[in-house]
This record gives sequence, C-alpha cells and structure tokens, in this order.
Amino acid sequence: MLLFFFFGLTPIQATDLDGEFFANRFELSQALYEAKKSDAQNHLDRIGWFLSVVARQDNEATQNAGLSILREFPDSLESEFVLAYMKALRDQFPGWIDQAGEILVDWQPVRPETKGLRAFYLRLLASYQDDQALHTRALSESGYIQAWRYAPLYGQYPIPDFEREWPAEQIKTWSLAWPVQTSMSGVMVPPSSVRGAGVLYAHAKIKVEHPNDFLLRLYAFQNLDLYLDGKKLVQKRALLEMGPKVNYYRVTLAKGEHEFLIKLTQTRGANGQFSLQLSGDNFETVSPNLPQKQLTDLAYPAMEMNPYQKELGSDRSLALFLQGFYAQLREDDETALENYEALRQTYPDSQWAGAALANLYLTGADYLSQDERLGNAFNLLRVLVNSPQALPDTFALMGRLMIQANRPQDALQLFRTALTLQAHHNDSLDGLLALSGRENLIDVREQVKKQLEAFGPQDGWAQKRLLDIAKAEGNTERTVELLANLGRLFPWDSYLAEWYDLNENLEAAIENLKQRSAYFPESAYFPSAIANDYARLGDHVNQRYWLEQTMAVDPTNFRALSDLVDLDCYEGKLDQARARMQDALEQDPGNGRLRQMLSHLDGRTAFESFRVDSFSVVEKTLQRPTPQDADTELVLDQMMIRLFADGSQMRYTHLLRRVLTKAGVDEESEISLPEDVEILELRTIKPDGSVLYPADIDHKSSLTLSGVSVGDFIDEEHIQYLPPAYYDKDGADASMSFVFQGIDRIYHHSELVLIYPKGLDPEPQIFSKNFPFPLERNEENGLVSVRWLAKNMPPLNAEPAMPNPGYFLPTATFYFNTTYREIRDFFINAINTRMVPSRGLKGEMVSWAQEETDLRKRAEKVYAFVVDSIEPDQQFYRDINQVWQTKSGNAGLLLCRTFNEMGIPTHLVLTRPKELETISSPVPIPDFYTYGLLQLKFGQKIVFVDPNQKHLPFGYIPYEYRGAKGLLLDEHADVVEITLPESSAQSERITFAYEMAIDDTGAMTGSGSETFYGSFAGNLVERYKLLNKPEIKQRVEAGINGNYPGTQVQTVTIAEDQPAGEFQLAHTFSHPAFGVLEGQTFKLPRLLPETVLIQNYGSLAERHMPLHIRRPLVNEGTVRVTLNGKAHWSVEPKNVNLKTEFGVYKLTVKRESEQVLLIKRSYEVPDQLIAPENYPKFLEFLNSINENENTISVNMEAGT
Repeated sequence: MLLFFFFGLTPIQATDLDGEFFANRFELSQALYEAKKSDAQNHLDRIGWFLSVVARQDNEATQNAGLSILREFPDSLESEFVLAYMKALRDQFPGWIDQAGEILVDWQPVRPETKGLRAFYLRLLASYQDDQALHTRALSESGYIQAWRYAPLYGQYPIPDFEREWPAEQIKTWSLAWPVQTSMSGVMVPPSSVRGAGVLYAHAKIKVEHPNDFLLRLYAFQNLDLYLDGKKLVQKRALLEMGPKVNYYRVTLAKGEHEFLIKLTQTRGANGQFSLQLSGDNFETVSPNLPQKQLTDLAYPAMEMNPYQKELGSDRSLALFLQGFYAQLREDDETALENYEALRQTYPDSQWAGAALANLYLTGADYLSQDERLGNAFNLLRVLVNSPQALPDTFALMGRLMIQANRPQDALQLFRTALTLQAHHNDSLDGLLALSGRENLIDVREQVKKQLEAFGPQDGWAQKRLLDIAKAEGNTERTVELLANLGRLFPWDSYLAEWYDLNENLEAAIENLKQRSAYFPESAYFPSAIANDYARLGDHVNQRYWLEQTMAVDPTNFRALSDLVDLDCYEGKLDQARARMQDALEQDPGNGRLRQMLSHLDGRTAFESFRVDSFSVVEKTLQRPTPQDADTELVLDQMMIRLFADGSQMRYTHLLRRVLTKAGVDEESEISLPEDVEILELRTIKPDGSVLYPADIDHKSSLTLSGVSVGDFIDEEHIQYLPPAYYDKDGADASMSFVFQGIDRIYHHSELVLIYPKGLDPEPQIFSKNFPFPLERNEENGLVSVRWLAKNMPPLNAEPAMPNPGYFLPTATFYFNTTYREIRDFFINAINTRMVPSRGLKGEMVSWAQEETDLRKRAEKVYAFVVDSIEPDQQFYRDINQVWQTKSGNAGLLLCRTFNEMGIPTHLVLTRPKELETISSPVPIPDFYTYGLLQLKFGQKIVFVDPNQKHLPFGYIPYEYRGAKGLLLDEHADVVEITLPESSAQSERITFAYEMAIDDTGAMTGSGSETFYGSFAGNLVERYKLLNKPEIKQRVEAGINGNYPGTQVQTVTIAEDQPAGEFQLAHTFSHPAFGVLEGQTFKLPRLLPETVLIQNYGSLAERHMPLHIRRPLVNEGTVRVTLNGKAHWSVEPKNVNLKTEFGVYKLTVKRESEQVLLIKRSYEVPDQLIAPENYPKFLEFLNSINENENTISVNMEAGT
C-alpha cells in the first residue's frame, strides 16, 4: 500500500481520502469516497466520488452520477462543481440540460456561483421549451445587478487618467439625462455613448429587505474602484492583457437602499466590461436614478476571500485540485498552475493531476513563453504516456502536442491508442480530424466519419463533427440532413435557422431567430443573422432595422457597421455613410479598417495634398549623372504621420529607390512590410517608363520582386495603422524620430510631415536637431501640418570611434501625450499587477528574511543570491512568480517586492545612458528609458543596485548610467526626477602584474595575472563559464602572444575567491629565447603590454567627425623581471608624468637591484567627445605615450 503525506495528513488519512484517486486506482477510490459521501459535511468526498466515476470513461455513468448529486445535495459545493464541470461537456451527454434543468427549477440557491450556473442552465431549458416565464425567473434570481447609469467618458489616456479625479466623483454632477444600460445576463457592456478610450463611471442601486451578510462577486478586465454607499469597497488593479479576473468580498448590508458606484479603465472600444453579483435572496435592483452618497476616502468594511476556502479546506489534495480547477474557470492561470504543480509534486505518477497540468500548459498559461509551455508539457506527458495506467486523455494531449511539433505520424499513433482505450474519446477524434485536414489524410478522415456515424443520430457531439465534415466536403445534401437533426437535438442553437436558410425558407429562419433572440437579448448574433436573412430577401428596410439593433447590443460590431455603411452607399446616402464612419472613429480613432473604408469612400488618402508623383521623380533622376560610389540611392524617402486624440496614428511611407549595382539588385529585391499595412503601390519602374507589378502581395510580410535590373526604380507606397501607444509592450506613448541622412547610401529627397488636429491637448512636442532648413508649419481645415524637407544630402564617411549618428545627423523628433505622470502611472500599474507573490514564493521571501537580522547585510545577501540564480533577459515586466519558477527573466520586480516585504523601502528607477542626454532632447522619452535600477533606503542612507546582471557588487551602478537622469516610480508622489550618483572611474579599471625570470641563455619563465573590475568583470564570469579548459588556455595564450610573441602558456587559473565585480585570470608561461645575445648584450623585446589607445583611437591622421570615447580607459600594472645567473641590468631609469586635457599617463622604470627590474605604468583616459579640431592635440598625447614606451632601454649585459 502506498502512503501519501500531504499538508500534515497522516498516511492512513491520505490513503483513505485522496491517495487512491490520484494513484489512478479509480474503482477503489470510488468505493472509498462512496462510503463517506452520506456525511453532510463531506463535500470533497462527494466530488471525489463523482470524479472517480468520470475517470472510468463511462458517459452514461457520469451523467447519472452528476444527476444524483444534484438531486441529493442541492446548492452545495459538490452540486456547483458538477454544474460547472458538465457545462463545458454538455454536448457529449444527450439529455443533460433537460434532466439537470428540471432539477434546478425547484432550487433556491444562495451561493453566487451556483446562482449564475443555475441561470445559465434554466435559460437553455427555457429556450428549449419556449418558456418565457421560466427565462425571466431564472435571470431575476441570478443575483446580478442588471441596471447601471453611466456617466460620460472622461479623459483620453485611460491608464494614467484613472488615478485622477473626474466630475462624476461629485454626485451633484450626475444627470438623469445620462444613459441607463441594462443587461439580463449581468455582464455590463458600456453603451455606445461611452465607448472608446477613457475612464468610465457607472451607478446602481439595490434595496435590501433585511440586514444580512452578502458574498459579492466582481468580474472585470482592468483597473477598477468600487464604492458602496460612498465608501471604497474594492481597489483592483489589472491589465486587459491578463484576462478577466473574478474576486469575492464578504460585506454586511443593513436594511434599506444601497448605492454602488464603479470607476474603471477602458482602453478602447467597449472593453470596460464588468459584472457585479450578490448572494442572498432579500434584495432587488432598483432604478439607478441619481447617486445620493458623496464619495469619500473611507474604506467600507469588507473582507476579500476565496469563496471555496472554508468548504475546500487547505489540507486535502483534492481541495488543491479543485482550487486549481476553479482558478482556471476564472481564467486565473497562475493560481491554477501553482496548485496543479503542487499536486503533481505530491503525486508524480497521477494521470489525473498530470493531465490537468499538461492541458493548462497547452491551452493556457500565456504569460509563459511558448517554448517553455510546450517543453514543460512534453516532459510531463512523455512520462505519463509510458505508464501502464495511462488514460485516453493523456494520449490525446500528447497527440495534440505532436501536431504542434510537426510530427504527424506520432500524433496519429497516439490518437489511435487513445481510441483503443475508449472508442468515444472526443478529444482524440477531434485530433484525428485536425490532423487529417492539416496533412490531407483522406483515409483518416473517412475512418473518423465511420466512427462518428456509428454513434448514432442522438449523439449531438458526433453530429456536430459530421456537419463540419459535410460542409468542408461541400456535401449539401448531407449538410441539410444533419442540420435538421441538430435542430431537433439543440433547438436553442442556430442549426434550425441554418436549415431553413439552406432550404431557401428565409422567412421561417427569421422567425426562428426572432423567437430565440428573446432568450438571449445580450447576444449580437441573433439580430446580425436576422439582418443577413433580410438582406438575402432584398428587404433593406428590415435589414437596416436589425443592423441597428445589432449595433445597440454590440457597439463594437464591425461587420454590422460595415453593412450599414454599404447599405447607405447602395442607397446613395454617401454623406450618411461618411458621418456614420466618422462617428465611429470619434470613439475608436485607432480603427484601421474604418480608416481604410473612409479613404476608399472619399477616393483619396488623408495625405493626398502631400503625395509625390513617382514618375516625375524618376524623370528628374534620369537627368542626373548616375552615382558611382553606392549600390543604391534613395531617391525619395517620405513619411507622413497623422495623429489622433487617443494616441493612434496613420503612417504613410513612400520610398523610391534606384538600383545601381548587382549587389543593389539583391539588396533591394527583398521587400519587408510592416504589420497592418494598406499597400497603395508596390512596383518596379523601368527607365523606359514601363512598370512591373508583383504577382501577389496580399497577407504577406515579405516578398521578393522579380525582374529587377540595374538602373530600375523600386516604388513602395503604403499606409500603416497603429493603435494607441499605450498598447505598446512598454506601455508609454511612443516617440518618433526621422533621420534625413544616412551613412549607407545617397539620400536625395527626405521628407517628414506631421499632421494633427488643431487644439490637440496635449499638443505634440516637436524638436529638430542639425536640420539645415527652416520648418514649414500650416493650419488648414482644422488641421496643423508641420513639414521637414531636405534635398541632395550625400552619405557620410564613417570613421572609427565616431559618435552615435544621432549626434550629428539631421533628425526630427516628436513626442505625443508623453508626460512624466503618464509614464509613472503606467509603470506603477504594470508593476503592481506583476508583483503579487504566490504562496510558494512568499514562503521563500520569509526564509530569506530570517537568514540575517541586519537589514543592510540581509539585502546584500538576498541581492547576490537572487540575481545570481536567474538567467537574465530583457523581459522586465514578467510576473515575479514566473521569473523565480523558471529562473529566467529580470530580477528587478522580484527584488523590489522582496525588499519591501522585508521592510526595506524600495522603488524602481527607470533610467537611460547619460550619453543619450547629449543626443536627444531634454523632454521625457519613454522609449529610451531602457534600464531599471532599484533604490533602497536604509534610514537616511540611499543605495542603488542593478538587478539586470549577475556578479555585480551591492551598490554598483553601471558606468554609462552614472550621473544620468532617472524617473523614480512612486505612486504617492507626482514627479520624482532624480540624478543618479557619480562614482570614480577606478571601478572600471583593468590591472595586470607580471613576474618574469630570465637565465643566462635568454630563456624566460614567468607568471602573471589580469584583474578586471565592474560590469565587464561580471560579463567575463559568465562568458568563461561557457568555455572548457583548452578553450580558456587558447584565449589566454592568444593574449600573451599579442604582447610577447612566441610565448607558450603552461597553466591558467580563474580565481574563485574574488568578490562580486572582480574577475582575475592567473597564468604561467615560458619562452625558450626571450633574450637574444648580441656580443655581451642580450636584446629584449618590449616588456610592457601594448595599450589599446593608438589602435582604437589614433589610427587616423586626421578626422572629419568627432571622436567618441564612450567609457573611461583605466589601466595600471607592473612588470618585474629578475635575472637568474651572472647577467645584470643595463637600464636607463625613467619617470614620466603626462597630464593633459585628454587624460593622465605615468611611467616608471627603475632597478630594484642589479638583477631585478621594475616597470610601472598607469593611464586614465575619461569618457569624452573630442572635436575634429582638437584631434591633433589628442594624437600628440597618444604618440608621446607610444614614444616613451618604445624608447625604454631594458637591455641586460651578459655576466663574466
């Protein structure tokens, strides 16, 4: 008998309760659970009993087990689980909705989730029975607040605007003229009047008949504050990309009326959806007239809770599975993954737990990378499928994974194996159908068809799959038969209407759709389908009416809007069509499809007055001499940008390039296209005026032009539609820079035009650098246009160590909507949603905190441990639990949360290299905030640490960020701009020490070391970990031979006891003939290692561009040479001390004795920008260094 230990249970308890189930002994577990399920408190055992039946793969037994729980234990945790579990699988169980619905009719549930599930089932049952009274009753008893009054939309930039106060927070501003939105399903979709980007406010009222405790269920996508009777009940921070979240709160409500006021983020369209559901029977929703309670900062007494915690407990394995299951239903994949992983650790051989975890990896957990998800799933499933207890689900999951891995034969075998275990295994049949379609396996599809047919006409799931096959094969007759049968099996679904459609009985289809739409008034499908059928009948009056109904239900329905525009155009109402699209674009300016439709209706783009005729440019270009020093020339480089109020953009690009060489043909024939572009022109223009077009350009991100020859012109013209900038992964509004000159080819006509509405608030900030011509600025028809134009600018000659081209190239830059407050608010929002530690990680934090009592020492220890444990990458905003679990990512957010948990005030500081401050303008540039440091406070002492790289000292700031500006993210302060501290360049030094011994034959043996400091040292630690011993020796020998040719390296040692921020290589070496005897004198080679100064910065006799030394060059070291024998030194002592504006150089040569020579050298050249006119002086400095080192007389005289 296997014994299982879990959360403090004794072995016998674990075996009796959950061990047998997770050990794949389902018959035994069913018997054990059944023996306990009569006890009223054994909710988990009854769920375990039901799952044991499910695991035995008998559909009839599963359905009967579920129905027995609904009958015997109404409104319980186990009945709620059965309803939720069977909801997703109802197609596989004929009659489930009817039989379960008949039981649910008499229930009076209290639990909010049970209420919602019951309403779902009864709505289907009402639709099936055409019972409007039952439908109304189900919705009225669901517990949702179904009517809300909406305030106007406030702000334009929802993430930063959310933290501000708006008029709707003052109750006196509310008006009865503001719209009331109702939803029978309880999910509130904002009405069309408050659609678009901004901050939403909604108000609702309920009336409570008796004082009572309520469990409040809140569902929302994004940032949300909920007030109850003027006091803040919920403050919830989330992002749309993280999916919807469900939270539960326990509140006490007195008798009488109560007000809810909700404030939430809406980033675009109508995605500010939410629902609010209350448990309890003694309340009703009343008309949301006007709020009476003024909002305050007081907190309403409430407790956030897990509604299943009390019933599920925390010491049962099955409870852990159920918590994961319910988290998955709430789309909280992180919590689900945490629970399934813990369960898998306890029961590594469990088919049930393993399949749940593998399925989550394959279908969810999108916050993990695809490689990580698929890799974890594969490692898990390859163990499970090789178990003699493997379930059909396990084989099917592995088969799906093999399809993704492009291994069709393996997938085919896995699905077939699953079907040998269970003939009606739906996932495997679905997998075979998907595989047959992907690989065109006709025989496989035919086999699946036979199996599906064998299940009979009452099997709704099989009939649906057969319908899909019939449609794919174009078998109309079979399609009609299947639709008729499915219409009988699923009268609430669309099959009957579709059957009428195929039989050209459109009137009957419309009546069927109207009948069913009454049961699903929140669905846009029904009015849209009705409008489509009226269109087929040619009844445009009714078509228009039902399209308007569709838009009323779903203001974001693009197809309905498009059909209305088409209908307007068909009826000659062009102005109405234009107005309709313009109204929609007011609410969703970033909708690229609408922009395209509007430009097609107008017959012109939004940039028409600035467009350049390509043929006229070609004609003028042919009149000029052909350049001889480039592969291509950029004849026309034009970009026009149209800004909209929400930060969305249209970018028009027109490129005309002439091919000058065969290399240019290869380079320019490959065209890459951005995403979401509308191509206006893409063609090859021959010198004789003829034109060649590519065969197909639709839905391609790149293509190769054929027929391109030397002398041809490639003409590319497209418009890109960009959504609001806060959708970018870094969150802040993007900047745009346009360079009018390059170093790769000749530029002839470079133009940038920026167009935006007059009075845009805030107005774009526009900057030009090194621009040779004045700007053109015009206002016309309410639009402002700013134009930069440059002509005939030859390419620059690139030089070694020249500055970033942005320093001197003519550049125009604009920034839109970018303020420090916006950057702060977005990042604070993003960080807070990714800094919630899981239970496991919180336990780690507690253990770290207990290791050291002194806060500073504790922080140092945790910093080194955490940073060195994680493989760094650029995904800064990944969830901290994922970073710690995978040991990959960026340790910044993890350390920030950890230090704060330990009582060390810590803030994130966004910064950028100080160098950029000399290149870019002084306005905030979120694109360039590319680095995150942490600021720690120990009383009055402030320390900055770098979490981005391993093996750095505590308190180290990378050199390029010292003295740079930083943005400290503090949600309690408005703008906190700081300057990072400076520190000595000595932290970046390189030191060396060589000891050599030369005998009377000239042979030399020696040892030496090089020590590196700072971030370069940290990089070397990781780099040398990847090398084996021969590779390390080879590298060191190459370096030694660069200084002392012919030297052989014997040993290399990497010092292991160096502190963080230091890296040392020690080595021994020898040379058989280091000194060459000439008469009575040994001639020796140069003893000092050569500097990099001349090679890297002094290779040119003169310069036309500035010389940029980006990092300080600090080098110091000694060479000590001992003569072993009768020889003695013949040396001219030397002491050099050079101090210039470019740096400092010191050299000392002296004899310590007749046989010991010591040479010391040091230099420090700071980071600097040397203008071309100062380059000759700098070259003199370098040459003097070189002359001093080349003229050291270090000959030794042979002994007598």
